Amino acid sequence: MAYLQLYIYRVPKNGVKEFLEISSRARTIYEKHGASGEEIFRLADGAQRYGLTGVSDVVPTSGNEELWVGLNFYESSKRCEEIMAAVDEEPEITELFKRAVNLIGSADRVIRGEFDEIDY
Repeated sequence: MAYLQLYIYRVPKNGVKEFLEISSRARTIYEKHGASGEEIFRLADGAQRYGLTGVSDVVPTSGNEELWVGLNFYESSKRCEEIMAAVDEEPEITELFKRAVNLIGSADRVIRGEFDEIDY
């Protein structure tokens, strides 16, 4: 069974390069401790369609921001907890977190959730 952490970021357009650099350094730390992988996506189309609510309606951005989704993959929730504990001990991760929050504006502008895989 897999486990997923989801993060939704509002990235300032003038901070894209810095955010990618922060993410790349953080990814290296997570992978060092056994994370299965990470992917980042930029919203390409958040419009309402087919009677469905659009992401842009739920998570609004200003004209100078892009909406990004980060997906972090783990073998299980237990393994995620172990990796997160190890990552939290890394001094660099604190610095990277502070830089990311400063770039985005505040931590409460990031949406997060953790998900168990559903077998079907």
